[in-house]
Amino acid sequence: VKVVTERGVVYLLGLVRRDEGDAAADIARTTSGAQRVVKVFEYVAG
Repeated sequence: VKVVTERGVVYLLGLVRRDEGDAAADIARTTSGAQRVVKVFEYVAG
């Protein structure tokens, strides 16, 4: 997962399973300073 932040917005990018993407988004949401999380994932079976 690649993480890019800009002005309180956290962008999550990568090729992930859906459960991995959800876990990454949950962590990003609870990170201090994160105002919004944008998921830009491509999901794979697994």
